Order: sequence, then structure tokens, then C-alpha cells
Amino acid sequence: MLNVKLFYDFICPFSYVCKVMFDKLAKEYPLKIEYYTKELHVGISKDGIRTSELFNVLPNYSLILKMLSNIGSNYGIKINDVKVKYNTKTALILSKLAKKYNKESEYINIIYKLMFEDLDDISNIENIQQVFQILGMPLNFSDDEIKKCYVEYSNDASYAIDVNLTGVPFVVIDDKVKIQGLREEKIYVQKIEECLNNSTHITSIGNENNLKLIKNI
Repeated sequence: MLNVKLFYDFICPFSYVCKVMFDKLAKEYPLKIEYYTKELHVGISKDGIRTSELFNVLPNYSLILKMLSNIGSNYGIKINDVKVKYNTKTALILSKLAKKYNKESEYINIIYKLMFEDLDDISNIENIQQVFQILGMPLNFSDDEIKKCYVEYSNDASYAIDVNLTGVPFVVIDDKVKIQGLREEKIYVQKIEECLNNSTHITSIGNENNLKLIKNI
């Protein structure tokens, strides 16, 4: 099995598309995918923040979401014109509980759907509990379990520093190839096949931002 580490944040639509791309690739290649949380905007209040305030450097954010939705439709997802982004910390921490019950990948997809298709508040614990219920997970957890999840969430942030992460999505394939930002599926396929063919060189793909990348997708 080829190890793939995928760093994500629920606030990021590029990460959503990257996640479902790898859902598809995991059915086609022998991949073991590990998910790492990386909260990008820690200061968002419980009431959320309008995207116009959060992404004032991206005046065409609605257009970007539409482009991503067109790409995502190839993988069975839809991305609507999100006007409010919510704090993702609680949802990210509780992803570690889903991991404990072998429901992590499904949990991530449902939370992303809440954020980008249903336009719902993913910081609301009742919404997250509904996700647990859908997945057949217990709804009540001990303080010790929550603390362990928080430690794992914090360890993910430390590991992000170790791999020189500057944003999400961020993919590490076979601990050799680092890919920053969303790429065309064929780029991921190329790097996966190189690693499966025992390619030993270390490759990094990064620096360009997602806006530039998306124009080529």
C-alpha cells in the first residue's frame, strides 16, 4: 500500500475537491490515505464570518466556487455560493472521534457537504451530532476522549510545520512527493505511479496558489 497524507480544512473548497479526487484514486490504486487537520482561520467567531470579509483578496470568490463545483461534479459533489464561513475547529477535532470508529473519510465528506452544499453551520455541535448519528457513532463521549482528540488535532498542526505546509490542500505521497494546492487528477496519478514504480527521487510541487492552478484544470 502506498501511503498518502492529505492535509485539509473544512473551510477550504479546494481541499474538498482534492478529498473526493483521492476517494476516486483510492479505488484505482493501492493507497492508504491518512487525513491531517490544519485549521487555517483560527479567529473566526461562533457566528461565522462573511466570505467577502474573509477573502477580500479574492474578489471573484463566487466565480471560483462555481469553477470548483464544475470540477467537483465529476466526482459527485456540488459546491454552492457560500456567503458565510464558520469556525472549523470543533468539526476538525471531532474528526478524530470519527477516525476512532473507522468513519473518518465518511465524516469528512458529510461535513464538507454541510458546508458547501447545504450551507449549514458546521461549528454547531448539534449538526455534528447529527452526522455522528448518520454514521452510527455514539453521541456521547467522555472528557478523556475529547482531550485525546484535541491532542491529535494539535499534533497535526505540529506536523504541518514539519512538512513546511503553507496552505491546504497539501498532499504527501510515500513521504517523498509533496504537492501544495489543488492539481489536476492526472498530476496526482503521475506521482502515484512514479512512487509505485519505486521512484526514489524527492519531488516538491508548490508555491503557485490555487487560483493559478485552477485555471489549468
